[in-house]
Amino acid sequence: MQVLTWPNPLLSLTAKPVTDEERGTAAFQSSIDEMIAIVKANEAVGLAATQVGWDRRVFVMKSMNGEPWEHINPRLLHADEPKLAQEGCLSFPGVQPEYLEAPSRVVLGSTDLLGRTKEFFLYDLFARCAFHEIKHLDGITMLDRMGKLQRRLFLKAYMRARR
Repeated sequence: MQVLTWPNPLLSLTAKPVTDEERGTAAFQSSIDEMIAIVKANEAVGLAATQVGWDRRVFVMKSMNGEPWEHINPRLLHADEPKLAQEGCLSFPGVQPEYLEAPSRVVLGSTDLLGRTKEFFLYDLFARCAFHEIKHLDGITMLDRMGKLQRRLFLKAYMRARR
């Protein structure tokens, strides 16, 4: 498993929900373990399954104590008004984080590995991360959330970094 980089077309796909049967398999747990390893190795905050070519509604993110944990079939139950803040992405390596609008407080609903539904009240970096990863699961990258000029400047820097 490796992180896909833009312009890989798989980054634009919408992830499919995880079924109860699938959630309980060793292959499913192995995929989550691999995603967690990628987050740790890259010192990232989060990673969506679609970023590694897995078309399932799953993302992992660091908790406040620094340990990654998985969110299965995540959904935003509430989000405050978006605010500008810096945001980076493993699928756009080599470029500085961009200022993008995202909520600084969200209520996230998701299922754990045992099938229990939970709600999390997330703030600041963690709220932005959950929002960012759910956008990935919907096939929307940070590039898609930029205005024309910001997008053009970002792509120029990204292409320069890829050389």
